[in-house]
Amino acid sequence: MTWDAAITWADQLVYGGFSDWRLVDAVPDDTGCSDNITPSGFPTQYYGYECTQNELGHLFYDDLGLT
Repeated sequence: MTWDAAITWADQLVYGGFSDWRLVDAVPDDTGCSDNITPSGFPTQYYGYECTQNELGHLFYDDLGLT
């Protein structure tokens, strides 16, 4: 499934009485992440632990105080 198809699927999903589902994407320039990679011809991409600039990372580390 492509990213665009997945976004459409989540947008149309009705499950558990909820119809406001959506996908959360990462912030590729979150320099607080524990790891990074620079693929040939592409900008550096950050991933791993301590990524707090995306929605799920912020919830996990900042709001819930987990490590």
